[in-house]
Amino acid sequence: MPTISNPLILDPSEEEPKDHLFRRLVGNTDLEWYPCGNTTWGYDCAMLSVPLDYKKPNNGLKVTLPIVRAPAEKDVPYKGWVLTNFGGPGAAGTPAIVPSTVKRIRTNNVGPGWDILSFDPRGIGASLPSGDCEFSTDDIEPIENQADNYPSGDAQDDVSFGIIFPRGAPWKFEAERLTPESEAFAAACADKTGAYDQIGPHMNTVAVATDLLWIGKALAREKGEPEDEVLVNYLGFSYGTTIGQYFATLYPSNVGKFLLDGVTDPSMSTVSAWYNSTRTVNVDEGWSQFFPACHSAGPSKCAFYTEGSAEAIRDRFNNITSRLDRTRYQSSADIAAVDKVLKNMREILYDDLYRPREWWPAIAKYLASLEMVMAGGSPSAWDQRSVKAAEGQATKPGSKITRPFSIFQVACVDGRDIRGLDIDIEHQNERYSMSKLGELMEFESTFKCIKWKIRPSWEWYGPVGSRKTATPILFVGNAFDPATPGQHALKATKLFRGSRAIILDEIGHCSSSTNNTCGFNHIREYFGSDVLPDSKITRCKRETRLFA
Repeated sequence: MPTISNPLILDPSEEEPKDHLFRRLVGNTDLEWYPCGNTTWGYDCAMLSVPLDYKKPNNGLKVTLPIVRAPAEKDVPYKGWVLTNFGGPGAAGTPAIVPSTVKRIRTNNVGPGWDILSFDPRGIGASLPSGDCEFSTDDIEPIENQADNYPSGDAQDDVSFGIIFPRGAPWKFEAERLTPESEAFAAACADKTGAYDQIGPHMNTVAVATDLLWIGKALAREKGEPEDEVLVNYLGFSYGTTIGQYFATLYPSNVGKFLLDGVTDPSMSTVSAWYNSTRTVNVDEGWSQFFPACHSAGPSKCAFYTEGSAEAIRDRFNNITSRLDRTRYQSSADIAAVDKVLKNMREILYDDLYRPREWWPAIAKYLASLEMVMAGGSPSAWDQRSVKAAEGQATKPGSKITRPFSIFQVACVDGRDIRGLDIDIEHQNERYSMSKLGELMEFESTFKCIKWKIRPSWEWYGPVGSRKTATPILFVGNAFDPATPGQHALKATKLFRGSRAIILDEIGHCSSSTNNTCGFNHIREYFGSDVLPDSKITRCKRETRLFA
């Protein structure tokens, strides 16, 4: 399952369900605020009514969007409001507005004096009509691994940045494995949400970007300001940058202060739902930095530490992965065992590139434990409980990256119709050439959309960009971001005239995964003092200590 790109990991102790309140509120075209969440937080909630179909706004069909507001501090000058989207697609925004998130935004991004708002995108969370397809995988019959009957693809060098990552189960088997679930999910969503007056055809990003404008207009009316002249201040992270780039293209005169952090390549969405994505281009190089970081940390902080050098740690890792090369084995049982371990390893290592500062210590324990499990016997003889226990060490409590099926409800209507597309071996060879670790990370996303039945009511495929926005946009990217590589931020500056980019020499997803004061200082100056970096592209050196 592909990773939903939400850079904020919440403290479970702060999660405060607000949907029970939203269910009691009636959607209005003007904002009516009610206390919500933990009463000591002082947050407000509202339900805003907007058109279901912006191409036919007067047909009586409506969507109600839940909105939460953390009011600005009372002891500082008031500066305004800023809307946020923390990523996705398919993720609700209102649950993320908790004290730790609000504090982080004020400390790292906007400074004091701002109302911080977020919303559940249409069809997601507590918005109405619901996008719930009432789908469960419980009734899907799993397909037994018959991967040894298929070729994995052309033989290629399995070394990238000195790291060995053999090819895993071939794409033909992955397609066979995914077919029952993908077809069942597509059918369920078409049945529950696919009609014109239901939410399914209206969940694409162009509609969400227009929702952003309508929320801004409602906030302007609330303050007695001309709604058509509203300047929307916005923080978009990861998929939130897709929303932001669409908005800035369609409504450039309404662009206020726009920080787009962890920048997506908009052509990834508008062309074919990740089919030609370049998001994994820096994944292998990012992972290669685990070894020097582990060596610098030493044995007390890195459980996979090896005497000698970073190369010695890398070689120890390569000894593990070289044993996961399916071409070394003859029996179906052995091949099935290595396919499973390698697939899980890829997912674990890829996911933990999102926040290596916090998660790489757990990865080191996982690798050390897995090495012990694999020390003796053939793959089919490995104790699966021990393998599972080793994998369990890789994720700390509270660090789970969610993967809701709703990601496909947005992604599959954003791109052009790819139903019936044949994913051939040549395409998967290209994926493997781009990233040995991330080879199959986009496969399920693309495959789900090949089976998707719903098409959008408002079809919009760009091009993305603007000759002039009312306020220059600030793009931010980590050089070694596993989901939104820094190259995408550089590309975006060419599409939006007057914009600036800050590239952090960091590993992780979005600037929130780092401690980069250089980047945060530039961001706060943009929001607090209207000061853009002097250069079109500003580069900040690495400051984040891994294994600290």
